[in-house]
Amino acid sequence: MAQMWSQYAYEEDWSGGHWVGISLFSLWTIICLIYRCYLALKCRQSYRSMKMK
Repeated sequence: MAQMWSQYAYEEDWSGGHWVGISLFSLWTIICLIYRCYLALKCRQSYRSMKMK
């Protein structure tokens, strides 16, 4: 978030290529967080099903 604010605040100091890097980093971060939540829910469900048996 601070990186994006910095690019807006100091627009003439940043080249256009930095936006590609920021976008890719943000995309991968979001994908990793979603996958981590999925794994946590899956583990919790399997733990509950094992506990019931």
